[in-house]
Amino acid sequence: MDYQSVVVKSNKPRSKRSAESRYWRQFKHPVFIKEYAPITSVHFSPSKPHSYAVTAATRVQIYASRTQKLTKTISRFKDITRSGCIRDDGKLLVAGDDSGLIQVCTLSLQMVWAHRVQLFDINSRAILRTFDSHKQPVHVTKFSSLSPGHILSCSDDTTVKLWDVPTQTAVTTFTEHTDYVRSGQISATNPNLVLTGSYDSTVRLFDTRSGQCEMVMAGNSCLHQTPVEQVVMFPSGTVALSTAGPILRVWDIVAGGRCTRALSNHQKTVTALTLTAKGDRLLTGSLDHMVKVYDVSTYQVVHTMRYLAPVLCLAISVSISRGDRLPNLFPC
Repeated sequence: MDYQSVVVKSNKPRSKRSAESRYWRQFKHPVFIKEYAPITSVHFSPSKPHSYAVTAATRVQIYASRTQKLTKTISRFKDITRSGCIRDDGKLLVAGDDSGLIQVCTLSLQMVWAHRVQLFDINSRAILRTFDSHKQPVHVTKFSSLSPGHILSCSDDTTVKLWDVPTQTAVTTFTEHTDYVRSGQISATNPNLVLTGSYDSTVRLFDTRSGQCEMVMAGNSCLHQTPVEQVVMFPSGTVALSTAGPILRVWDIVAGGRCTRALSNHQKTVTALTLTAKGDRLLTGSLDHMVKVYDVSTYQVVHTMRYLAPVLCLAISVSISRGDRLPNLFPC
């Protein structure tokens, strides 16, 4: 019996890249910055020319955003440095370290550090400010965008502090967390509100006016089972995001801290979380070597980028919202 061969036709859909995907594919790697230790923090200056601070090992290095050249190195920290953050005016930088100290310096002068938290005068090099209250490593140091004279610090000693630079004192100390506090942010719309995430598996919203925790985000339906790695608050101040393990959670602050979404698009712990300047896109970085871009109106993943190593931090220049330049994404 003769058999006629059957031709199997392929029905594979033709790959069509969306406009969103084409947009993010523009962001190539114009330069790789090789550090001798894992990069734990990258922060762009909000003011022009948008220099950025790269924190690794015992130093913070400042790079020019357009030329990618190293312009300044702040070193001689006594221990591993954390969370180098540039103030909105581009003149001051604050960083914590594993000794529990917070260091503040001007960016226009190479500083020699003592084992204290210091603010130097550019002319006389006199020590202007000292902050040295934390007893364990400080993983978070940030300036308040609405109150430039205030600094937030979060520590492994379980405390969260808001410092006043002119008086060099802690305005408020929050002690409600029971484990390491390794993520935190001051609200961009209300300088009295502080959002934090802790290894005690809770996200908390503090108010400096009452000096207390006003909201705990860990409801029964969305209870964190693992340490909270990152938190971020939307510019509107009505929604908070947090990551614990591979899970991204969305919290409705107006509704009393109710969890509205729990997303699992990564295979490993999400270590980095950042919003674009307009707040319409969310980027997450993970130990699974992936960076994912979300449309915050639907929380759908609109683009995925793969890197050669686990991603520990992400940063996007604020100038991307004006189309001046492309964002820099830093894997370690």
